[in-house]
Amino acid sequence: MTTQVIWIRHAQTLANQEQRYLGHADSPLTEVGLQQEQRLLKALHRERIVAVYGSDLPRVAKFAACIAADHQSRVTFVPELREMDFGVFEGMRYPDIMENFPDEATAFYGDLLHNRPPKGESGLDVLRRVRHFYYMLVKEIQEEPLGTRVVVSHGGPLRLLFADLQFGDPLRHFDFGIAHGMGVRSSVSVTGRLTILSTFGMQ
Repeated sequence: MTTQVIWIRHAQTLANQEQRYLGHADSPLTEVGLQQEQRLLKALHRERIVAVYGSDLPRVAKFAACIAADHQSRVTFVPELREMDFGVFEGMRYPDIMENFPDEATAFYGDLLHNRPPKGESGLDVLRRVRHFYYMLVKEIQEEPLGTRVVVSHGGPLRLLFADLQFGDPLRHFDFGIAHGMGVRSSVSVTGRLTILSTFGMQ
Protein backbone atom coordinates (compact mmCIF):
# COMPACT_ATOMS: atom_id res chain seq x y z
CA MET A 1 0.00 0.00 0.00
CA THR A 2 1.22 3.51 -0.79
CA THR A 3 0.30 6.99 0.41
CA GLN A 4 0.36 10.12 -1.72
CA VAL A 5 2.84 12.75 -0.53
CA ILE A 6 3.06 16.13 -2.26
CA TRP A 7 6.33 18.03 -1.88
CA ILE A 8 6.35 21.79 -2.50
CA ARG A 9 9.21 24.24 -2.82
CA HIS A 10 8.27 27.66 -1.46
CA ALA A 11 7.38 30.48 -3.84
CA GLN A 12 9.81 33.06 -5.16
CA THR A 13 11.12 35.67 -2.71
CA LEU A 14 12.82 39.00 -3.34
CA ALA A 15 16.18 37.48 -2.34
CA ASN A 16 15.64 34.65 -4.84
CA GLN A 17 14.84 37.18 -7.56
CA GLU A 18 18.03 39.08 -6.73
CA GLN A 19 20.02 35.82 -6.78
CA ARG A 20 21.06 36.14 -3.15
CA TYR A 21 21.79 33.16 -0.94
CA LEU A 22 18.76 32.71 1.29
CA GLY A 23 19.04 30.08 4.00
CA HIS A 24 17.76 30.71 7.52
CA ALA A 25 17.14 34.43 6.93
CA ASP A 26 13.82 35.62 5.55
CA SER A 27 12.71 37.64 2.53
CA PRO A 28 9.25 38.77 1.34
CA LEU A 29 7.56 37.12 -1.62
CA THR A 30 7.62 38.83 -5.00
CA GLU A 31 4.46 39.37 -7.04
CA VAL A 32 5.45 36.26 -9.00
CA GLY A 33 5.76 34.37 -5.71
CA LEU A 34 2.29 35.41 -4.60
CA GLN A 35 0.89 34.19 -7.93
CA GLN A 36 2.75 30.90 -7.54
CA GLU A 37 1.13 30.34 -4.16
CA GLN A 38 -2.34 30.98 -5.59
CA ARG A 39 -1.73 28.47 -8.39
CA LEU A 40 -0.61 25.87 -5.87
CA LEU A 41 -3.64 26.41 -3.63
CA LYS A 42 -5.90 26.00 -6.66
CA ALA A 43 -4.08 22.84 -7.75
CA LEU A 44 -4.46 21.35 -4.26
CA HIS A 45 -8.14 22.26 -3.94
CA ARG A 46 -9.57 18.79 -4.62
CA GLU A 47 -6.96 16.83 -2.68
CA ARG A 48 -7.93 14.99 0.49
CA ILE A 49 -5.14 16.43 2.61
CA VAL A 50 -4.95 15.07 6.15
CA ALA A 51 -1.65 16.61 7.26
CA VAL A 52 0.69 19.43 6.24
CA TYR A 53 4.33 19.70 7.29
CA GLY A 54 6.36 22.84 6.73
CA SER A 55 9.72 24.34 7.50
CA ASP A 56 9.39 26.77 10.39
CA LEU A 57 10.97 29.59 8.37
CA PRO A 58 8.35 32.30 7.62
CA ARG A 59 8.40 32.04 3.81
CA VAL A 60 7.28 28.41 4.17
CA ALA A 61 5.37 28.38 7.45
CA LYS A 62 2.79 30.95 6.34
CA PHE A 63 1.97 29.04 3.17
CA ALA A 64 1.88 25.67 4.95
CA ALA A 65 -0.64 27.15 7.38
CA CYS A 66 -2.76 28.42 4.45
CA ILE A 67 -2.88 24.94 2.91
CA ALA A 68 -3.88 23.40 6.23
CA ALA A 69 -6.59 26.01 6.78
CA ASP A 70 -8.04 25.40 3.31
CA HIS A 71 -8.32 21.67 4.03
CA GLN A 72 -9.07 21.82 7.76
CA SER A 73 -6.06 19.60 8.37
CA ARG A 74 -3.34 19.70 10.98
CA VAL A 75 -0.10 21.55 10.30
CA THR A 76 3.26 20.77 11.88
CA PHE A 77 6.25 23.11 11.65
CA VAL A 78 9.47 21.14 11.35
CA PRO A 79 12.94 22.74 11.79
CA GLU A 80 14.49 19.75 9.98
CA LEU A 81 12.86 21.02 6.77
CA ARG A 82 14.77 24.33 6.82
CA GLU A 83 16.99 25.43 3.96
CA MET A 84 20.75 25.11 4.37
CA ASP A 85 22.31 27.61 6.76
CA PHE A 86 24.70 29.55 4.51
CA GLY A 87 26.52 31.17 7.44
CA VAL A 88 28.53 34.23 6.44
CA PHE A 89 27.37 33.80 2.81
CA GLU A 90 23.78 34.54 3.84
CA GLY A 91 22.18 37.32 1.80
CA MET A 92 25.14 37.65 -0.57
CA ARG A 93 25.41 37.13 -4.33
CA TYR A 94 27.90 34.66 -5.77
CA PRO A 95 30.34 37.30 -7.14
CA ASP A 96 30.41 39.05 -3.74
CA ILE A 97 31.05 35.76 -1.96
CA MET A 98 33.97 34.96 -4.26
CA GLU A 99 35.40 38.45 -3.77
CA ASN A 100 35.05 38.57 0.02
CA PHE A 101 35.62 34.92 0.94
CA PRO A 102 37.66 33.42 -1.92
CA ASP A 103 39.29 30.56 0.01
CA GLU A 104 36.19 29.59 1.96
CA ALA A 105 33.99 29.81 -1.15
CA THR A 106 36.37 27.71 -3.25
CA ALA A 107 36.38 24.99 -0.59
CA PHE A 108 32.59 25.07 -0.23
CA TYR A 109 31.81 24.98 -3.94
CA GLY A 110 34.43 22.28 -4.44
CA ASP A 111 32.57 19.88 -2.13
CA LEU A 112 29.12 21.11 -1.14
CA LEU A 113 28.31 17.86 0.62
CA HIS A 114 31.18 17.88 3.10
CA ASN A 115 32.40 21.48 3.40
CA ARG A 116 30.62 24.27 5.23
CA PRO A 117 30.61 28.03 4.76
CA PRO A 118 31.96 29.72 7.90
CA LYS A 119 29.24 29.43 10.58
CA GLY A 120 27.04 27.45 8.16
CA GLU A 121 26.04 23.91 7.19
CA SER A 122 27.25 21.31 4.71
CA GLY A 123 24.98 19.40 2.36
CA LEU A 124 25.32 16.31 4.55
CA ASP A 125 24.24 18.32 7.60
CA VAL A 126 21.05 19.21 5.73
CA LEU A 127 20.53 15.66 4.45
CA ARG A 128 20.85 14.16 7.94
CA ARG A 129 18.08 16.34 9.32
CA VAL A 130 15.72 16.00 6.35
CA ARG A 131 16.24 12.21 6.48
CA HIS A 132 15.18 12.33 10.13
CA PHE A 133 11.96 14.04 9.08
CA TYR A 134 11.38 11.48 6.33
CA TYR A 135 11.71 8.55 8.75
CA MET A 136 9.15 10.24 11.01
CA LEU A 137 6.82 10.71 8.03
CA VAL A 138 7.12 7.05 7.03
CA LYS A 139 6.33 6.00 10.60
CA GLU A 140 3.15 8.12 10.51
CA ILE A 141 2.19 6.58 7.17
CA GLN A 142 2.67 3.10 8.63
CA GLU A 143 0.26 4.00 11.43
CA GLU A 144 -2.29 5.75 9.19
CA PRO A 145 -1.77 5.33 5.43
CA LEU A 146 -5.01 7.00 4.25
CA GLY A 147 -5.09 10.59 2.99
CA THR A 148 -2.60 12.85 1.26
CA ARG A 149 0.30 14.50 3.07
CA VAL A 150 1.82 17.80 1.93
CA VAL A 151 5.40 18.81 2.73
CA VAL A 152 6.45 22.44 2.11
CA SER A 153 10.19 23.06 2.20
CA HIS A 154 13.12 24.52 0.26
CA GLY A 155 15.18 23.62 -2.80
CA GLY A 156 18.25 22.31 -1.00
CA PRO A 157 16.60 19.82 1.38
CA LEU A 158 14.20 18.54 -1.28
CA ARG A 159 16.90 17.96 -3.91
CA LEU A 160 19.18 16.20 -1.42
CA LEU A 161 16.39 13.97 -0.12
CA PHE A 162 15.16 13.00 -3.59
CA ALA A 163 18.69 12.18 -4.78
CA ASP A 164 19.28 10.08 -1.68
CA LEU A 165 15.98 8.19 -1.94
CA GLN A 166 15.91 7.77 -5.73
CA PHE A 167 19.58 7.09 -6.45
CA GLY A 168 21.18 6.43 -3.07
CA ASP A 169 23.58 9.23 -4.05
CA PRO A 170 23.13 12.76 -2.68
CA LEU A 171 25.84 13.94 -5.09
CA ARG A 172 23.14 13.77 -7.76
CA HIS A 173 21.05 16.44 -6.05
CA PHE A 174 21.27 18.80 -9.01
CA ASP A 175 19.62 16.12 -11.18
CA PHE A 176 16.34 17.30 -9.63
CA GLY A 177 15.23 20.69 -10.92
CA ILE A 178 12.69 21.95 -8.39
CA ALA A 179 11.60 25.48 -9.27
CA HIS A 180 10.10 27.94 -6.81
CA GLY A 181 6.37 27.34 -6.48
CA MET A 182 6.62 23.81 -7.86
CA GLY A 183 4.80 20.77 -6.50
CA VAL A 184 6.08 17.21 -6.81
CA ARG A 185 3.51 14.45 -6.48
CA SER A 186 4.87 11.16 -5.13
CA SER A 187 3.82 7.89 -3.60
CA VAL A 188 5.46 6.60 -0.43
CA SER A 189 5.16 2.98 0.65
CA VAL A 190 4.99 1.75 4.24
CA THR A 191 8.57 0.54 3.79
CA GLY A 192 9.71 4.06 2.87
CA ARG A 193 10.07 3.65 -0.88
CA LEU A 194 9.42 6.96 -2.66
CA THR A 195 8.25 7.09 -6.28
CA ILE A 196 7.96 10.45 -8.04
CA LEU A 197 4.78 10.59 -10.14
CA SER A 198 4.41 14.10 -11.59
CA THR A 199 5.02 17.81 -11.08
CA PHE A 200 2.68 20.81 -11.12
CA GLY A 201 2.20 24.44 -10.22
CA MET A 202 5.27 26.15 -11.62
CA GLN A 203 4.96 29.15 -13.94
